[in-house]
Amino acid sequence: MSIHIVALGNEGDTFHQDNRPSGLIRTYLGRSPLVSGDESSLLLNAASTVARPVFTEYQASAFGNVKLVVHDCPVWDIFDSDWYTSRNLIGGADIIVIKYNVNDKFSFHEVKDNYIPVIKRALNSVPVIIAAVGTRQNGAFQWEELEEDIRKKLKDSGDVSNVIEKVKCILKTPGKINCLRNCKTYQARKPLWFYNTSLKFFLNKPMLADVVFEIQGTTVPAHRAILVARCEVMAAMFNGNYMEAKSVLIPVYGVSKETFLSFLEYLYTDSCCPAGIFQAMCLLICAEMYQVSRLQHICELFIITQLQSMPSRELASMNLDIVDLLKKAKFHHSDCLSTWLLHFIATNYLIFSQKPEFQDLSVEERSFVEKHRWPSNMYLKQLAEYRKYIHSRKCRCLVM
Repeated sequence: MSIHIVALGNEGDTFHQDNRPSGLIRTYLGRSPLVSGDESSLLLNAASTVARPVFTEYQASAFGNVKLVVHDCPVWDIFDSDWYTSRNLIGGADIIVIKYNVNDKFSFHEVKDNYIPVIKRALNSVPVIIAAVGTRQNGAFQWEELEEDIRKKLKDSGDVSNVIEKVKCILKTPGKINCLRNCKTYQARKPLWFYNTSLKFFLNKPMLADVVFEIQGTTVPAHRAILVARCEVMAAMFNGNYMEAKSVLIPVYGVSKETFLSFLEYLYTDSCCPAGIFQAMCLLICAEMYQVSRLQHICELFIITQLQSMPSRELASMNLDIVDLLKKAKFHHSDCLSTWLLHFIATNYLIFSQKPEFQDLSVEERSFVEKHRWPSNMYLKQLAEYRKYIHSRKCRCLVM
């Protein structure tokens, strides 16, 4: 068995030759543990053929007995210079690999604008893998140039050192040991809140707050940047031609302070933990008001999980109105929860049919519950007949 791969594209970049990483093909085939043969043998044989001078052929064994043949072509204009040969070669390929270097913008555009359209025209069903090769440059090698530029701007050498250490603290750039110590010393002089990276630290805190919500006679400070980034409704509210865009004090209606604080906690931390089913439903209503669909789904899942974990005895004795929960879910477009609650009522028919709120179901809902109820009327009828038969004189237990 053999697999034929055609690799196209240039994975090189503008790095110095000594720093250039090994080629993609040689790295994966020559060093992969799946390549057969011991380490001292020549696992890859590169042979430039006369028929295809622009392609380099590599051969290796993978998975022990699978012959792997790779034709690598780093030349971008191969289809222009030798269209016939190139088309025949890629036409017989089992896999096409297109490479480009992540540090070379021209390389990416060549793949996007030239290679992809040509491959689409030449091939029908051959799988194509696009590989981004290389490592992102982090700019560390430019550190000395940055330091030199700072020295030119500042005359005092002490100021230069201070600025350098501050930049390192901000960028977390690795440096010498003594530089790291100085950085920690600089950090120690700052207050604790300056380095607290958790947005929860700013929740319901007046520090740097630029908006205040008024709820039930109390106020809740918040930060517009976080609200705009996390909630599209608030982004439109603060950026559009609305009163809230120019006002600092924003009134909130229809939700309690506790619910609104839970909503803000989700916006600040991307997590929430409702205290119970009732609070989860209130939070779901608030999430629907501000069109935060993910929070709606989290609340739905919480309610479903809580109800599923309740034993039958607890369901029968609890004061929570499931039918009212169903109506709220429908009214606030929580389709997933409303559908599940309807099935939940039908599945626990003997429990919920005895509750007064069962009569509040609509005709359509009642019809659905009666149709899908458990236990069904047929089951109860057969159970009654069986019990009657067991206790009748016709059934005798004979002891052998």
